[in-house]
Amino acid sequence: METRRKRLAQARKAAGLSQEKLAEHLRLHPGTIHRWESWGREPRGYVLPKLAHLLGVTREELDEMLAEGRDPSRTPGPMRRRPGSRAAQREAESVATPAEGGDAGDPAP
Repeated sequence: METRRKRLAQARKAAGLSQEKLAEHLRLHPGTIHRWESWGREPRGYVLPKLAHLLGVTREELDEMLAEGRDPSRTPGPMRRRPGSRAAQREAESVATPAEGGDAGDPAP
């Protein structure tokens, strides 16, 4: 499967940035940029706003560039909570506890 993101590399070059310079601006290892462009790896979310700014594109345009080489088998699934974590307990409580005001099917008094 071809995962090379040509538009991402073209945007970087159009902005006058080498992989090394882009990595320096983002405070990342240069190999990380190479993996984004050549192997279809995903940039972390916190990098996206600055990456879009450095490339001179909107977030929507950046998302399109990243989708170009996305491997569907690596698409993340729904977020799962670690069993026993506070977040998992709160989530379970909110599902188990009916909303205040009674059941929506109850007739009004």
